[in-house]
Amino acid sequence: MIGLSPPEISALVAAALLVGFSKTAISGVSAISVALFASVLPARESTGALLPLLLVGDVLAVRAYRRHTDWPVLLRLLPSVAVGVLVGVGSGEPATSHS
Repeated sequence: MIGLSPPEISALVAAALLVGFSKTAISGVSAISVALFASVLPARESTGALLPLLLVGDVLAVRAYRRHTDWPVLLRLLPSVAVGVLVGVGSGEPATSHS
């Protein structure tokens, strides 16, 4: 762990909850969660922490609303999304240790 203080951990927990709210009810609140993550963590780590939260939120939303999901549209988008994720992973700089 990178040694976060209790207030920083509290801010990240609050930001994670705001990510959940942004996925379900209040879309504008996501800007606050991004700002909280960016204020506590460096840019790369902030992005690395937020992306899985957003992906899990999307998966849970699709699961919860699967009866209303337009599966043909999602399946049509899947190849380009997968390519985009792979390009993003491949274009990142290798992590370096600052020990």
